[in-house]
Amino acid sequence: MHYLFCLLILTSFVSGITISGAVKDAETDRPLENVNVIVNDSDIGSTTDKNGNFTIEDLQLRDTQLSFSMIGYKTFSKRFISKDKDQEFLTISLHKDPIQWKAINVMGLIPSKHSPEITEIVETKKTNNTDQETLSAC
Repeated sequence: MHYLFCLLILTSFVSGITISGAVKDAETDRPLENVNVIVNDSDIGSTTDKNGNFTIEDLQLRDTQLSFSMIGYKTFSKRFISKDKDQEFLTISLHKDPIQWKAINVMGLIPSKHSPEITEIVETKKTNNTDQETLSAC
């Protein structure tokens, strides 16, 4: 009996916390899909779904830095400290950071009318499935 009680206490200390939340556009308040959510200095991370929601489960660190990044938005980092809770919910707003490029020239190449097109048949196979029934015959 005492052994079971000690085992339950030990597993409660070993289990990690769950961090979940939502990431939105700071200007429009619309959810952002496919935002990278990374726990700094680790290989743990997640991405947001189509509703802007993310979840990172069983995080062993109680004091960590999270980074939120997406192309076209400024990367946002937040220090996260969990005291006594096993689950935390964060709401993050990302600000747009448009990518500015110089002029880009796009050139298309059209094949010459005089160059022959090369086509070849790699393999042909004729099949007859007479033993199978159609769906309408079932």
